[in-house]
Amino acid sequence: MKKYIFIFTMIIILCISLTVLSDNTPKNIEIAPGSNKDAVTINWEGSLEIDNSKSINVKVFDETYLHKNKDNVTVTFLVFHNSSDGWGESIQPTPDQIFQGPGGYVEKTELPVEKTGGYWQGDITIIPKTTTKSISIWKNKNEGSKYYALDILFDNRTNNTNDTNNNVSSELKDVIKNINTPRELLTFMNNYFTIKYHDGMVAYTPEEFYEIKKGDCKDWALFAEYIFLEKGYKTKRLAYSPTLKPGGHVITLYWIEDKIYYLTTRADDAYIFGPYNNIEEVLKHEVKRRPDLDQFPPYYKFCPAGIQKCPPLDK
Repeated sequence: MKKYIFIFTMIIILCISLTVLSDNTPKNIEIAPGSNKDAVTINWEGSLEIDNSKSINVKVFDETYLHKNKDNVTVTFLVFHNSSDGWGESIQPTPDQIFQGPGGYVEKTELPVEKTGGYWQGDITIIPKTTTKSISIWKNKNEGSKYYALDILFDNRTNNTNDTNNNVSSELKDVIKNINTPRELLTFMNNYFTIKYHDGMVAYTPEEFYEIKKGDCKDWALFAEYIFLEKGYKTKRLAYSPTLKPGGHVITLYWIEDKIYYLTTRADDAYIFGPYNNIEEVLKHEVKRRPDLDQFPPYYKFCPAGIQKCPPLDK
């Protein structure tokens, strides 16, 4: 009888354990005093439900995580997810940067916290628009825009950690192997792809574009950036427009030594221009070749590497 009671008890304990392990609800973040971790991260099995808001309460006892600014005190809050459309519009506060991380996309914001007794606390609401993997509070080890382990992933990448490489077909990988120079890339794209506008501000992934075989400037630019990165070139996409309204044009810059070249599309084909000494010379050439640009310089912004949707232009 005791044997059966023991077995029954163990089954109940196992069931409770499995229930706890399968709980997809993130726990609140509490950073203990004297923490020696670079980041305090919440991971969960599965993912947060899409469009289902989650409120996270953050308590910081270790002040080395704090950013003490002139007007407020914040902690660096990051959300890791699988695509570029991870946040909902009602996120509080709105992320101020999105970039490609080693395991997906990362969105960064500074979360305001207030002193409450012996700790600092703040609340943030997440509304996932795609599979959300984890959330983290990062220790403020470096000043400025770089955050230690992630600093190589900000702005221009010169390594091959592009996550889209894990999602391309063997056929596209074979194509990439046979492209070794910018001119070879241009020839391939003009022979294989057709220029056709499609609504929206989100570009096709390189794999989607390769399958569809037609797209507009944002698709050509992202595909070119992807190939340049795979081949070890320094490269950036640049979005520009004569106004701040949605639209405009996207081109792909690449560097050979200290000279800038760029790949761009027109109504019929893609072209490469260069060399130029700086971005101003590139924009002057674009204004010269496009009669619809009536101001110099036009509004412009660099697009984070690998991101399908470039950030909106601003003054």
